[in-house]
Amino acid sequence: MSTIRGFIQRSGVVFSIERKGESLNPEKGLMNREQTTQKRYVGFLPGTKIEIGDWLINPSGDRFFVYDKETATFAGKPNQLKCYVQTENEHKTQQNNSSTIFNIGSATGSVIGTQSVVNFNYNNAIHQLKDQVAATDSPDKSELEAILALLEMVVNDQVPPQKGMFSKFADVLKRNSWFATPMMSAIFGWLTSQIS
Repeated sequence: MSTIRGFIQRSGVVFSIERKGESLNPEKGLMNREQTTQKRYVGFLPGTKIEIGDWLINPSGDRFFVYDKETATFAGKPNQLKCYVQTENEHKTQQNNSSTIFNIGSATGSVIGTQSVVNFNYNNAIHQLKDQVAATDSPDKSELEAILALLEMVVNDQVPPQKGMFSKFADVLKRNSWFATPMMSAIFGWLTSQIS
């Protein structure tokens, strides 16, 4: 038996499983985080019948949404099923902020988005981002707060905008795509307000 399998059996906790509002047989799993990606997951024994879209509920009543899964192997044999999860709050935030991706070549003078009314109030966008960052459980929370602080300094003319000033946050923005779109909207709104 692999070390991970034994560890799950000895130290795991029993998770209740919900699928489309129905309760399934509970399974023993172990909450963990990947070292390289920092993605949160619950490790189960291989072959555990958990699907993407299921909810996992720990003994404390905390709910986790399964958004991806993969079977990890060791020495060529399956040793655990990794179910990648979001907290209930993270899942709700992502659902509320689902975004459309636009591939744009040249769009001079265009309004880009899915809205039917154009509103360039960047202060509202920044305020909403502050609320979302305050409510998130993202491991990048402090970096997101730093991005917001820098953004506010730019729009309040405390720091001059410079090429690449947000580039050091590229990985944080990739991991928190729910944040990047409203941030870009705020920047775009501020830029358009500067046009006389």
